[in-house]
Amino acid sequence: MIASDYMDFITKVAHAMQDELNNGKAGQELSKELLKQALTKNPDMTDGEWRKMQRDFMMYSFFQIVKNSPELREEFSSHLWKELQSKTEQP
Repeated sequence: MIASDYMDFITKVAHAMQDELNNGKAGQELSKELLKQALTKNPDMTDGEWRKMQRDFMMYSFFQIVKNSPELREEFSSHLWKELQSKTEQP
């Protein structure tokens, strides 16, 4: 188990993804390619549009990573279940 709860899981996986995108050779190449494609489609893209695209890409990537890893999928579903249960038990 990599995390103690739902938010800890999200944080740890997201930080690992960000670290790879910012510091890993493959991640940096992927980021450059994403930016290149985005600018090809929209040469006047604003910083806000680029940040939204990055967030959307991170969310998509997060769910792909979790979906394709049985261990992460099992842990995520366990944390999510506990999180949902705690929300429904509150008045």
